[in-house]
Amino acid sequence: MEELRRIIQTEFTVSEYYMDVDGTPVFLLPSNQETKAPFQRLVEKLKIYNIFAVLRYSSQLKREYKLTPSPEDENGKQLLALKVFPKMEEGKRKGPVWNLAFLIATICTVTYAGYWWVNDYNSFGVLVSSISGPWYGWYTDPSLLIVGFTVALLSILGTHELGHYLASKKRGIEASLPFFIPAPPPIPFGTFGAVIFQRSPSVNRDNLFDLGLMGPVSGFIIALFVAVLSIKFMPLIYPNVLYEMYQLEFQLNLFVLNFLLNVYNTSPAIAFVLGQLLLNSGYFPYLLIGQSLFKEPLLFSILRLLLRPETAFIDFAFNPLYLATWIGFFVTALNLAPAGMLDGGHMFRAFLSRRAHYIASIIVVIIMITISWIFIAVAVLALVSLRRAGHPGALDDVSPLTASRKIIFIVMMFILAITIPLIGWNFSLF
Repeated sequence: MEELRRIIQTEFTVSEYYMDVDGTPVFLLPSNQETKAPFQRLVEKLKIYNIFAVLRYSSQLKREYKLTPSPEDENGKQLLALKVFPKMEEGKRKGPVWNLAFLIATICTVTYAGYWWVNDYNSFGVLVSSISGPWYGWYTDPSLLIVGFTVALLSILGTHELGHYLASKKRGIEASLPFFIPAPPPIPFGTFGAVIFQRSPSVNRDNLFDLGLMGPVSGFIIALFVAVLSIKFMPLIYPNVLYEMYQLEFQLNLFVLNFLLNVYNTSPAIAFVLGQLLLNSGYFPYLLIGQSLFKEPLLFSILRLLLRPETAFIDFAFNPLYLATWIGFFVTALNLAPAGMLDGGHMFRAFLSRRAHYIASIIVVIIMITISWIFIAVAVLALVSLRRAGHPGALDDVSPLTASRKIIFIVMMFILAITIPLIGWNFSLF
């Protein structure tokens, strides 16, 4: 205790110290002193002893760590409470060979998924060419398209996780290399994304915010670049072709509905529901007008009208690069959701208390589910990740977030709004 007190007093004024009921040292500090920089220096000094500290207001520490008293100073103000813990022993770390193995597996599954998307894309090109004849802009080389889809998608996802990894290294936070998660068929994109595992907590709110920020920002920049490429090579569909395709869509809907009504003798209501599931299942070419689940994000619409203004008056086809862009925007929006342990949740927690963040996460989850059915699984995951204790926050939960980061958070919420695709069921059977 005396040695700890001596070390802590090199950075803080200590008014009282004692051993808590759980056997850990607690140091009470007057609240009228600088905390951010001194605490950072203290964390470095404690590392050589294989221990770490958390800094809270005394009442906050009482709730989170069951601190026995909640003392105040002579003026009735809350004291700061610094509690010291031994670092937990780490298990044996897996070597980078596992990261490489998962990356190779993901390349294979994404390439396989790209094969099917490109097959649909080129099949649709043949269909359109049969109506109007071939025209410039449709690329039918499968190898080029598959490689383009795979490289674009993995670049977006990989850069996202690399942003987290580099931010962790810069802030002195221990983290694993990115793990890519393969998704075998029938998962349509060939991957569940990628993750890194954080092995040490963020020192303060600024570091926690930066850790959550750098992933979405990095992936978003690459997704923007891929979006520009996809718009540049976007085949256009002219009105006469569009008319023929609407006729084809009508015939397809009519065929499915009649098939369910007459062959299976189902009721109209059941036929409608089954028809929706069938038409949205991916077994039909996704490029048919009105049958696509890929609702265009607002940002892509803006970029398209800026770079290809003619698309305001005629339709266009979704090339494989567009699919990579769509996934990139979707991943960005999903991770920016300010809930749970998502990237946006880390940023949100950086200027909210644990309890406020927990309540805000529940509200955000309800909004996510209201927006679209596709967010249900992610919304549940966001809540489960919190558990009962909520987001632990940074070691120093007293020092405030900088004003510039609060402004950046508002900007990122704007990016969330313009990159989120509003995905819903297809009601063309009406």
